[in-house]
Amino acid sequence: MGNLALADLNSLWVGFDRLHNEISRGFGQVEYPRFNLIRSDNTEYTLEFSLAGWDKNDIEVIHSKKDGTITIKGTKQAKDNISYLHRGISGKSFNKSFHLAEHVIVDSAEFDNGLLVIVLKLVLPEELKPVTIDIK
Repeated sequence: MGNLALADLNSLWVGFDRLHNEISRGFGQVEYPRFNLIRSDNTEYTLEFSLAGWDKNDIEVIHSKKDGTITIKGTKQAKDNISYLHRGISGKSFNKSFHLAEHVIVDSAEFDNGLLVIVLKLVLPEELKPVTIDIK
């Protein structure tokens, strides 16, 4: 049992391919860019991305309603006139995706002082909202 590896468990993931792929992708990777996921209440969430040194024109936020995902892409435009002696602030390209629950929409996105803030809201259709029945 001491030599058991994650790959040995692959046969147990039948029918759970998406979950398996997401877990496998997460092992051994440093999260870039760093982010916070905040739950404001039962219907609102906020994603915050730390993007020091980035410009909002280099960032794209895409909400695919068909796939139920939100993707944040960053590609820095090359600046030929800058010669770095040391570069400690990352400028590498990134592509970060999240699967959203059903009926979650992207309400807004704002970039200010190196912080990208995306507000997500749960918007239930009227037919799915609870109804109080009057008792006669």
